[in-house]
Amino acid sequence: MKTTFSSYLAPEIIDEMYRNKAMPTLGGEARPITAYFTDIQGFSTFSEKLTADQLVELINEYLSAMTDILINEMGTLDKYEGDAIIAFFGAPMEVPDHALRACRVAVSMQEALTACVKSGEKKNRIPMMQIAIPKALRPQSGNRAINGP
Repeated sequence: MKTTFSSYLAPEIIDEMYRNKAMPTLGGEARPITAYFTDIQGFSTFSEKLTADQLVELINEYLSAMTDILINEMGTLDKYEGDAIIAFFGAPMEVPDHALRACRVAVSMQEALTACVKSGEKKNRIPMMQIAIPKALRPQSGNRAINGP
């Protein structure tokens, strides 16, 4: 089970599923979760300036770094669509502070990307990203979507 889910779930969630003998089921269950989406602004236009090898290297590096941040906060990776990351918090195992974790991931991802651009290591290589936390699934406290500068 650990091997199957390790690219999608935090180790703590996998361990809890294993301890509780709780396997995800088709159809899932109805409960509040926080959906999470990222997208790199202008990535299609930007990617046209790169060779295929440069693009593969860059997108793999980017997605790996961002996914590590996601999983460290107990987020669940749903899928990648090009440069977009589609994820959620609060499933397959319940995470009581799922909305807060999604907000922390949004800030951490933006900080990590900004640090890479500022460090010169990837200067002018990757545009900033937009992160959306859907309004219908946000906590009542009034958190808003966090967008890149």
